[in-house]
Amino acid sequence: IWDEDRQRLLLGRDRLGKKPLVYRHEPGRLIFGSELKSLLEVPGLPREIDPAALAEVGRDISSTLDVAKVMDRIAHHAKDLLNADSSAIFLPDASGRTFRAIVAVGNAAEAIAKTVVVPGDGIIGSLVESGRAEYINETQTDPRAVQIAGTAQGDNERLMVAPLLAGAKVKGVMAVWRIPGEPFGGSDLEF
Repeated sequence: IWDEDRQRLLLGRDRLGKKPLVYRHEPGRLIFGSELKSLLEVPGLPREIDPAALAEVGRDISSTLDVAKVMDRIAHHAKDLLNADSSAIFLPDASGRTFRAIVAVGNAAEAIAKTVVVPGDGIIGSLVESGRAEYINETQTDPRAVQIAGTAQGDNERLMVAPLLAGAKVKGVMAVWRIPGEPFGGSDLEF
């Protein structure tokens, strides 16, 4: 709220923390919003990861021992910090032969949550099988691509996939989508 008489700005966030207040103060300007995505769209704004912000994410994630809540927080933070449209974490099902989303957030969450990842099939499945992280900035031209049922095929779909490893064994996988969006780069994989 801008107070014209006092020349003061009052910023606030909702009390439940569903929409946080994110901001950056620089000499001569204050940039703010309710999602990190809005700040990342400001031209010239640096995109490096702030260690203090990353520490806060770590505190938020580790504030509970409930695995479902931890995974949900990780998926939400990944989506926000990577300026993504959707993110999901897939874990092996009871048979251990396929992977299912234990959490999916964002625009395509409902369709992603129904997805079954088979190691070796599709981009995500091939990266589960190989155990390596990769970003694909033009999924529509990747020969491994498999369209997720219930989603529209579009241009400039970006996907970043990172296996969750215990030693050399893949215990899960995180996938993050930008549709359309800025291409992923090496610094995104460092996240």
